[in-house]
Amino acid sequence: PRAMRYTTQSDVWSFGVLLWETFSMGMTPYTSMNNQQTRDEVEKGYRMPAPQGCPVEISRIMNNCWQYDPQNRPTFKKIRTELCAMYNKMT
Repeated sequence: PRAMRYTTQSDVWSFGVLLWETFSMGMTPYTSMNNQQTRDEVEKGYRMPAPQGCPVEISRIMNNCWQYDPQNRPTFKKIRTELCAMYNKMT
């Protein structure tokens, strides 16, 4: 959303999309929509569902990254903390 403003918060949104692409095994997001439709749907609140088999914790991070209001998105420091905690639980 607000795609013409490139900020750290827009990078956080993009990171959420990168997580989605990673956990969907490289699928392309929003394949059924053109750019304008994607913008319109996101403005209306549409968010991609978590890929099949995606851990709940990762899905939560993705959805937090996709908060409409950029001020409500996590910082990269917070994302790193959450990912490190997940990693430490697995090891």
